[in-house]
Amino acid sequence: MSVLPTVPKGQTVRILRSDSGQPLIDKIMYLENDISLGISSSFQPILSGGGVSPLLTAVAAGIPFLADKGLTGQFKQQGFRIWKSTEPLELKLSVSLRFKTSARQDVMKPAIEIMKMAVPAVADNGWGLIPPGPSIYDVIGEVVEAFGVNTSESTYDFLDTGNSGLVNIRAGALTIQDCIIQNVIPTFSKWTDTSDYAIKCTLDIDIITKDIANKQMLDDLLVPDTV
Repeated sequence: MSVLPTVPKGQTVRILRSDSGQPLIDKIMYLENDISLGISSSFQPILSGGGVSPLLTAVAAGIPFLADKGLTGQFKQQGFRIWKSTEPLELKLSVSLRFKTSARQDVMKPAIEIMKMAVPAVADNGWGLIPPGPSIYDVIGEVVEAFGVNTSESTYDFLDTGNSGLVNIRAGALTIQDCIIQNVIPTFSKWTDTSDYAIKCTLDIDIITKDIANKQMLDDLLVPDTV
């Protein structure tokens, strides 16, 4: 029978490329804060815009008997709310990279690789920009697949950036698929090694899922074989 450890162990984070499953960096990242997930939906009144209530209000106002009975043309169900939209799942992480054998290899280079996921790349033509995250090619490909359109994928090859820019986040026993890194704030330690490379970097990372949050996504939060 398993028992809870008397001293909680620190959680680590891994970032994997969604298209290949390979690690974005091969260094250990340590969680610096608790994990918060942002889940948000918005709702609107079922009779947004007033519906029939303005007409009923005008009629009731001219009939004293109705007014005395409290009939104003308004009714409580006007406030009944229905779903309007849901936002992508949001994850805010604060992780650190720490010096082991080389501050350049353990801290600086992997920090830059993570930072690069939030910015575009310059195309081979020297002026165009390849976007971070999914491209319009990825969206078209998903729509074509979802609707079963019989067309050659090569039709859209000119839109292919060669990298979906999506990552899977593994934080402790949580896993979130197909995420976009949209904001990275690195904080480099003032302490350095003999080559002046920072021996620690803390990265505050804002992550959102490609798709809006849904029940199936939440069902898949726990990694396999985790109770």
